[in-house]
Amino acid sequence: MNENQLRHFITVVEEGNISKAAKKLFMSQPPLTRQMKELEQEFNTTLFTRGAKQITLTEEGQIVYQMAKNVIGLYDNAVNDVLSSTSGVGGLIKIGAISSITPLFLPGIIKGFNEIYPNVKFRFHEENTAILLENLQNDMINLAFVRTPFICPENIEKIEIKSCPMYLVATPELMEKYPLDYVTLQSLDKIPLIIYERWSKILRKAMLENEITPNFFTISDSAFSILGMANAGLGYGMCMESMIPLVNKLGLSYKRINSDVVTNTVCLLYKKHEYHTRIINIFIDYVLDYFKIKK
Repeated sequence: MNENQLRHFITVVEEGNISKAAKKLFMSQPPLTRQMKELEQEFNTTLFTRGAKQITLTEEGQIVYQMAKNVIGLYDNAVNDVLSSTSGVGGLIKIGAISSITPLFLPGIIKGFNEIYPNVKFRFHEENTAILLENLQNDMINLAFVRTPFICPENIEKIEIKSCPMYLVATPELMEKYPLDYVTLQSLDKIPLIIYERWSKILRKAMLENEITPNFFTISDSAFSILGMANAGLGYGMCMESMIPLVNKLGLSYKRINSDVVTNTVCLLYKKHEYHTRIINIFIDYVLDYFKIKK
């Protein structure tokens, strides 16, 4: 058993399929299958239940999976600390982020940080909030950038770093009814809305409390789907600030929604009371300083 075997085992578990894992690892399937069999032989047990298209972990496989993640996490932390002590500040930072945050400010943060600490490398994971929280709990990532609303686990530190408005987007023809450069919550009364799934309950509750009739034409978890349907003239979409460049490319019109109900906050997440390498702590402090936030 070696480091590569453990990393490959973790990838197979997370992909749920040998073929998909092999593609992600840029290797052919037979050697990866052989590695998994060797790992089972070493532990003298069956780690996987193999189905037609999906594999699932046995009880023993779950134990090995948790062990593998802990070992790899400790290994990566040790490498980071050794690199920091022998060649100045360096190492690897594993960052998770939702897709609407990645283009918004992360490139600027990484560029500035890299100019100060050129020996630091980054590994990015772009997923939805639920998966990022799971990856953070399982030590697959060191930090995560997500948006509210979400339920934050007790063992996760949440630092609010940037408040962002939401925008109403539609074809220029549909947007003509709103002459101002913003819209209010009352403006959404009865119009066909195309919204994010995670905003549906919050928005419906707020609208009903204010005697506004909600008309949710489509609920989606994809910003691209929302913009596509808005571009087809099917209704009024709601999108994040980071999607405005694409809104402009599509020739859509947009107005800021002037309501605290749909204002979301970008948050930095990391595990509380856990050992973090020197470079992780430096990066956290850099992000807070970047947004002028006191820790």
